[in-house]
Amino acid sequence: MLARPGVRVLLVGSGAYTIESRLSSVPAVERTVADLGRCLIERAGLDPDHLSMLVNPKDPQEVGSALVDVVGQAEDVLMLYYVGHGLLDTRGQLHLGTRSAVDLTQGIASHQALPYSTIAEVLSGCRAKLVLIVLDCCISGRAHAVIQQGLDPVFAPARHGSYVLAAAGRDEAAWAVEGERHTAFSGALISVLAGGDPRAGLYLTVDDVYRSLSVALDEQGLPVPRRQATGFGERQPLTINPARSHLDGEQVGRESPYPGLASFGPQDANVFFGRSELTAQLVDRVADQLVRQEPLLVVGPSGAGKSSLLRAGLIPALEQAQGTGVVVFTPGQDPVGVLAQRFAPLDGSLPGEVRQTLMSDPDRLRVLLAGSEQRVLIVDQFEELFTQCQEESQRRVFLATLHAACAVAVVVIGVRADFFGKCVGYPELAAGLEHPVVVTPMTVAQLRAAIEGPARVAGLTVQPGLVGLLLEDVGADLDASGSASVLPLLSHVLLAIWQRREGDMLTVAGYLATGGVSRALAKTADATLAGLDLPGQSAVKQFLPRLVRLGEGAEDTRIRIPITDLLPVADERDGAWRQALDRFVAARLLTVDADTVEISHEALIRAWPRLREWIAVNRAALLARQRLDHQARDWADHQEDPSYLFSGTRLVDAEEAHAQWKGDPAGSPLVSERSERFLRASIQARQRAIRASDPPYAFRTAA
Repeated sequence: MLARPGVRVLLVGSGAYTIESRLSSVPAVERTVADLGRCLIERAGLDPDHLSMLVNPKDPQEVGSALVDVVGQAEDVLMLYYVGHGLLDTRGQLHLGTRSAVDLTQGIASHQALPYSTIAEVLSGCRAKLVLIVLDCCISGRAHAVIQQGLDPVFAPARHGSYVLAAAGRDEAAWAVEGERHTAFSGALISVLAGGDPRAGLYLTVDDVYRSLSVALDEQGLPVPRRQATGFGERQPLTINPARSHLDGEQVGRESPYPGLASFGPQDANVFFGRSELTAQLVDRVADQLVRQEPLLVVGPSGAGKSSLLRAGLIPALEQAQGTGVVVFTPGQDPVGVLAQRFAPLDGSLPGEVRQTLMSDPDRLRVLLAGSEQRVLIVDQFEELFTQCQEESQRRVFLATLHAACAVAVVVIGVRADFFGKCVGYPELAAGLEHPVVVTPMTVAQLRAAIEGPARVAGLTVQPGLVGLLLEDVGADLDASGSASVLPLLSHVLLAIWQRREGDMLTVAGYLATGGVSRALAKTADATLAGLDLPGQSAVKQFLPRLVRLGEGAEDTRIRIPITDLLPVADERDGAWRQALDRFVAARLLTVDADTVEISHEALIRAWPRLREWIAVNRAALLARQRLDHQARDWADHQEDPSYLFSGTRLVDAEEAHAQWKGDPAGSPLVSERSERFLRASIQARQRAIRASDPPYAFRTAA
């Protein structure tokens, strides 16, 4: 992301102070700034003309002037990096030290060090889509994310954001070990950029760097970094990952214009082709909803591209309208909690307080949203309300809350067509069900645009005959399946062709090497699995079926779960499981978002025979594990309320299944620590109930 023309970077290092100062000099600062600047140029592609370096500034005014200059020039990314002393004034406010810093408790603090509040104020006026702040100084955890002018913390444009990476907590010291060339935090960062991280994918995102630094610094017994993010900044690729670029013959150096199984996002709007007419229709329908006060449903089969239409089509179009704020989210396992988390910042409340209020007063969201600006709420993957949320009361509150919000905002709901029937039972959705926007399969002309458009934007040439061959195979699969599910398969095969490109040309030979539209996904999955050692392959066999929610009388679907629930407790298997997970993420078969993981698209469930076989052979055990996990999660979410424990035949069935899993650990689903605790608690509760029901022992004495 630093290679773009609209990027500006300011590196500030303050390690020398006057003899009167209470601060100690830090000789490593000057070397750190020089080496870091060189690393950003050589490793991250930063244009040297876009880099400004300021070493040992004499006073806060010098730093402020340099910051104002780069803010005025940045249009895409603005990065501010500071190395030096973090200081507190008498009110406990964070300042960044300069050579003038003597004692902030004496005299005027802002004349000695630059207040972070001033930095935030300057950066709030930046036009750049992403503001990245890195602070290698003591107490840097006190820094907060920057909200740009005209944006609010909830409805900021999806393609804008800020990210603060701090070397220490609110009251922690950052380290500079005597005799070392670099400060501890920045030295670790330079090492990550230079050497990469084998646990990350082909590109190191900002969040990958944060995680790598956390591990490296923790292993050294040093403070671990802190982060704050708004928007999508944490997912931006910072640099090629040197630890991955040589693996599996993967080509790197530029990003693919085809996302594979992943949906197109707002940042992909420039390569989202084939849906312009449907996007325009959807924008018109959103405008109509301003007076209807009812949700707008966007319905289509799995694989039709609903998420891409909403995120890469609708959101960028709405953001062009003056005064329109957009927020997108998915229901997940705790839909009311998702609403609380997203909208609590509107009045500064805590998410827990908002959640509790919504459960008793669904109208609370309407009150929070009331205002002059037009707000659009997009609920993507609405079917999660039925596949992941297990409480009917939560579903009712979630729908009542959205329905009330329709009075002051437009609510757009994206839902799979096979869940249309489940929506019928809820009166809040009745009006929307009568006039939905239907996402139909793409026409030949639209498919051609989806193939050729991204290639043109990325400067790629498409070999004659390739598009016709792809369309022919797509048409054959459409005729055979009768569904729109080939769209993610087409996107995946285009990614595979791009990976096999010859220079800047997408070739027929590259396509034939993938195995074709219908076989490319299975071939990629087979190759990714085969590239693992035997413990890694065993790990995939155990964890991948757990990312599938088995339909009991319905189609199997993907499910998003916490990574900590998926991976085993740290033991000898942990390395194999993490390596396997990372390989499938790098192949874009799995998607990791913050602390959760999911299958990138349900097409993998249908298109990979190996996964279908694992599920079929072990279906009974997986269903038992699924029921155990769901109940254990509800028990934990309700403060381990005993009324949520298993009893009777449900407990007996769970015990029998658990015994089978223990007898065959290699071929059985791994049981999480939470589910183990839940099962033990259920057994103990049954034992207490038995003891309580036994008659007291009667002592008899001799006559």
